[in-house]
Amino acid sequence: LSSFLFSKMLVYSDINIQGAPSWFQQPESAYVCVSTYQEGGLESVDIAKDKAKRLMVSKINEIMEIVVYDNYRNLENKSEKAFIKTFLKDDELHIFVNKNLEFKNVEHVKKKQITFVRGCIDKNVILEYEKERIGIIRKKLTHKRADEAFEELESSPAK
Repeated sequence: LSSFLFSKMLVYSDINIQGAPSWFQQPESAYVCVSTYQEGGLESVDIAKDKAKRLMVSKINEIMEIVVYDNYRNLENKSEKAFIKTFLKDDELHIFVNKNLEFKNVEHVKKKQITFVRGCIDKNVILEYEKERIGIIRKKLTHKRADEAFEELESSPAK
């Protein structure tokens, strides 16, 4: 998990978007970051921040999908695979992001009427979150398997 997270974040090359600040889309080694922009006046600051929150939720969901794939790709039981997919999305992920997202950079360019935003979460915080989610999935799958085993025992004829 941690090796994926860190290798995934190192894939970025030097990106330069004309008109954007130098920090835009630049990786930070200790953080998972998202960058976005929004055209408009000062109201665009809050809109860009909200957009960054949604981007971070998507980014964490993508990481989670890969982590689950890496951990459970060898499952042959289709019902178990489907069961795992039901726990893949965390309905409260947006709360985690709201709690942990730091806006490292916010820049409104009045002349061009555009706002640039970069929000980051410490990689270790995301790593702990991902470990917790995998633990929950593992526990739910174990309970499902145990329930199915008990049902099978109860339904088999007594000898």
